[in-house]
Amino acid sequence: MMLSQVQHVDQKEIIKKWHLGKQKGIPFEKHICRVLKRHMEEYKEKVLVYETPSSRDDGKDIIIKASTDIHNLMGHNFYLRERDEITIYVECKSSDNDDVSWNQLAGNIARVENDNIQYYVVVTNTTLVPYTYYQFAKNTKEKNIDFYLVDQTLLALYLSEQNALIGKMENVEKLDGIYSEYQVLSYKKDMQTYFEIYLLVF
Repeated sequence: MMLSQVQHVDQKEIIKKWHLGKQKGIPFEKHICRVLKRHMEEYKEKVLVYETPSSRDDGKDIIIKASTDIHNLMGHNFYLRERDEITIYVECKSSDNDDVSWNQLAGNIARVENDNIQYYVVVTNTTLVPYTYYQFAKNTKEKNIDFYLVDQTLLALYLSEQNALIGKMENVEKLDGIYSEYQVLSYKKDMQTYFEIYLLVF
């Protein structure tokens, strides 16, 4: 099988360069956790935010436990749906250049599939390539877990609203509009060549 490079339908790249420098990796995770803790204070004891150990997080960097619905957190809503409590896992991925590939996330669902969680959130200062998004959304759905992506467009807006934007980002004021990108997976079967197209719309 061969997976193509990411192609942009309208020849425009909505994902900008967002240089984090020394704030990549663990500093990025800690910053997101601090912002979430501060923001969730408005729910008092009904929403608790925990940071996992940096050495071994087993597929999640932050754990959120809520006994109430959470509205508009990083652009998404989280509902109890008649439960007493929900658990949200947050995985943070940061990079100065590359989108998040499938290899960077492939093992995460296997690590958390036996946990009693309702939501899995990937937070990144870039985005997921289309194939990665499709596969991860498919895997979480099979485990009855709702998957949300907080990529650069949502994260920049959220951090700006929280007065917590970090790093240097190109054209931060131009994150509007709808764009799309795709990847093509080609493979051979029974002497025939087949193609699968993975489309991601922002």
